[in-house]
Amino acid sequence: MSDFNIREVTPADVPDLVAMSDVLGVFHGETTHANPAALMRALFAAPPWMWGLIAHSGPQPVGYAMMLPTA
Repeated sequence: MSDFNIREVTPADVPDLVAMSDVLGVFHGETTHANPAALMRALFAAPPWMWGLIAHSGPQPVGYAMMLPTA
């Protein structure tokens, strides 16, 4: 059995999302730097522009998914 927890993203998750996004960019050979303030606006404005899920294995964040209503 795996010890995964998947839940909706909260403002406290933004630093982990930024870190994982930047690592994903490096994996794809890109120089990207997620903007925490822009991510906060996109996820938590009224109404939000996108929403997300974050996965943890124990206390460690291991993945995320971002969804856009226009995609």
